[in-house]
Amino acid sequence: LVLAYTHGKPGRDRWSTTEKVVVPVNGLLAIGLILVFFSGKDLGATTLVVTAEDETGARIERVVPKANFRRQVALFFFANETGDPDAVWVGRWLPHGIYLDLIQDLFFDNRNPYQMSRVMIEAGAERGEAPLALMREIARKLHLRHFLEGSVHAAQPYDVETRLYLTRGGRLLASHRYEGEDLGNIIDRISIDIKGDLELSKTHIDEVEDLPVAALSSENPRALAYYVGGLDQYYFHSNHSGAARYLAAATAMDSTFVHAQYYLYQARLYLGVESEEARARGFSEAIEAAMRYIYKVPERLQGSIKEVYYLYQGEQEKALSALSLDVTLFPEDVIARRRLASFYSRAGFYANALEEYRIIRDLNPDNDLVLRDIAEVHAALGEFEQALESLHDYAKNNPRDTEVLVEMGGVYQLLGQTDRAERVYERALLLGHNPARVMVHQADLLFQRGLYREALDKAREAADAAQTAEVQLLALRPLEKTYESLGRIKEAMAVAREAMPLERKVHGPVPSVLLRLSHFDKYARTTLADSAEVLLTKADEQLPDPLGSALPVLWVGFKIEQEDRPISAEEIARVEAFYQEYKFLVDIPHDLIMARIHENNRDYRRALQGYITTLSLYPRRLMLQKYMARCYRKMGDAEAALATIEELLAVYPNDPGGTHIEPHQLYP
Repeated sequence: LVLAYTHGKPGRDRWSTTEKVVVPVNGLLAIGLILVFFSGKDLGATTLVVTAEDETGARIERVVPKANFRRQVALFFFANETGDPDAVWVGRWLPHGIYLDLIQDLFFDNRNPYQMSRVMIEAGAERGEAPLALMREIARKLHLRHFLEGSVHAAQPYDVETRLYLTRGGRLLASHRYEGEDLGNIIDRISIDIKGDLELSKTHIDEVEDLPVAALSSENPRALAYYVGGLDQYYFHSNHSGAARYLAAATAMDSTFVHAQYYLYQARLYLGVESEEARARGFSEAIEAAMRYIYKVPERLQGSIKEVYYLYQGEQEKALSALSLDVTLFPEDVIARRRLASFYSRAGFYANALEEYRIIRDLNPDNDLVLRDIAEVHAALGEFEQALESLHDYAKNNPRDTEVLVEMGGVYQLLGQTDRAERVYERALLLGHNPARVMVHQADLLFQRGLYREALDKAREAADAAQTAEVQLLALRPLEKTYESLGRIKEAMAVAREAMPLERKVHGPVPSVLLRLSHFDKYARTTLADSAEVLLTKADEQLPDPLGSALPVLWVGFKIEQEDRPISAEEIARVEAFYQEYKFLVDIPHDLIMARIHENNRDYRRALQGYITTLSLYPRRLMLQKYMARCYRKMGDAEAALATIEELLAVYPNDPGGTHIEPHQLYP
């Protein structure tokens, strides 16, 4: 005020003695007040400076935005209004290209339409082409504050219209029209307008890293069209062979197109040796090309490519290091933390996963979707009450979400609270949840109650009602399990054979081979054991590395089921070598397979310890208690055997393997 009053008027400007004293004192006083009242605060800073080391040990420094300053946008496919079906790819590529362009800017957390395609298809949107109300509902469920859709009015030259909405209320925030010959240039212009519409400052827009989208993908329109065709086959049709053909064409036109190489590798991996390109060129060529040109990919997306590359090289530590680097460089990036949390969960590091999900919750308290992830990890740790607490907290704020009811029912089943499970499944049906999916859980509940005929009928009803191959496959599993538990092995095998073409369609040839091999226990207990050996030999020819490396584990599992075939030290060494490099490839924990080996070789004490360790790490695998009881019995400890079976029967009181135990099985 002193300065403004005495030096704001026209005329000669001089400092008085009073001003020479008052102004410095005011300055010191202001500094003092700041220190007292804002000590430890960031004074509204929008960014952080972080340093880290990458997986090679190189030091990196980045300036990153804080979570509460980020913009969140769901990107949906643009409608093709050209009248030309060959122009559909343009409406697919536009939002996907916008996603790649915007994600360079750390102030954006986006979802591209292919990531949401399964949700849209299950909701009735054919090939992901959703009506406006469904787009808003999906954006709301994903807790994204804005969503973008648009129309392609003409191609060559292009005429494109975009519409940006506020998710809450569905209000149209902005609409723009773009014309031009260069599709990449149109995407770049759209991205800049989105930033302006979401009120990022002009200084930020001018200074932030913003390479043209063509530099991040491909400048070749035909390569882009083939890439989109590959993604359509991959996501909408589960046609891995078709996806591989389209993606191979895209990479032939532009070998530096990293995302095309990345998806091509995954498609070939699913296909195995059935892919002629894979036989001719090798499975690793595409992922190696993706790594060679990875500098073209926005930094925030590099971690997922590195994860796949290192995992299939058998370098799990480097994969973890790459994901951890993303979190270190972008500590408030929810997408990076989700990838890391997912990795921890798959690796069985549940405590680490739980910590990441809690950080995500703190970063974005408005997005309570993470509560379901937290519940999943609690359940994996055997903390079922905490899991229910998280699910109930989510349900309070999302009363229309039926998925959470189905998840609650699963936890109630693990607690043995079958009446509560039945009530939430019925409520999910009343609220309009996918009937076939609910019936699958109801069939499992009937099995748990010992109502085996009803369980078989309900599972068959679910399979017949399923609208997609994925849900039909889901329904066949409780049907197969019920037959197997009742000792009706041939009928279980018939269901397994019914599931095989569905497994191939849903998962692709290679994963379906691995799933087929999971039926070995049934093969071993029937007259089809010779067929199983032939299948194993055939699989050895079909499975590419590193998937083929799992075969020693499967051979050992097959011999264990035949019971009287000892496992040699050489076979055990091969199993250990596999788990050392590729344990992420199988759903059989190392402690469990080693426990089965020890039991097969009649080392019951070590087997028991392995089962106990596995159950402590995977508390939902309650059926391990049958193996534990068997070991106690063979060690002569009938009381411990009985106590263990009773623990199982507290949750599964009608389990055939637990209730049909003769006295001589407990008392030798």
